[in-house]
Amino acid sequence: HTSTSDASSQLRRRQWAMIGAVLALALGVRLYHLGTEAFWQDEIHSMYNSACARGPVERLPYGVILRDIPRYSDLTENSSLSGVWRTMDDDSHPPVYFMLLLLWRRLVGDGEAAIRAMPVVFSMLSIVPAVLVTRELGFRRASPILALILALSFCHINMAQENRPYSLSGLLVNVSFYLLVRIEQRWPTLNTRSKFVHATLYAFTLFVAMMNHYFAAFAFCGQLVYVV
Repeated sequence: HTSTSDASSQLRRRQWAMIGAVLALALGVRLYHLGTEAFWQDEIHSMYNSACARGPVERLPYGVILRDIPRYSDLTENSSLSGVWRTMDDDSHPPVYFMLLLLWRRLVGDGEAAIRAMPVVFSMLSIVPAVLVTRELGFRRASPILALILALSFCHINMAQENRPYSLSGLLVNVSFYLLVRIEQRWPTLNTRSKFVHATLYAFTLFVAMMNHYFAAFAFCGQLVYVV
């Protein structure tokens, strides 16, 4: 029995070591050439939103040569979390990512690589709950393989290198799936307090995901199908 337990512990350590190596690989490929290209239009829109300036930009006249206009993407004394929330009427997206972007810009600055480092972090972290789902379902040997697939996924890497809400959506949706599977697998063994905590965390994660991007609702629909 002791020998079996030791072998199982060694296997878990090897699996987590492989997952750690994959996460390091994921970080490396996402940082590669991160700041070589200038922001494109949608990324500039993210800068406007975090600076609480999307409205003035949208109201600029068309067909007119403009001179000496301010840099609406720059942070000012009027750029605040409450300001981001209030000015989201000028965009079709919800505000969570842009509020975090405001805090990130104040922390690290406005360079392309510095700004895109935030979605890189979200993208890399989103691999972790996906791995935990496989382990929760009993497919532990497959967890490093899944981590590698996500680490090298072109779409995953592409979204990680854009100053847009998509990688944060991936992280939040994956966390919600993990919480759902954890509830499914452990519900009979949880006490009343733990059931409340798990259910609350699941609901809160989904709420924040939809306040980051409305398309998280499609993931919720998929989860409903899974539950049924």
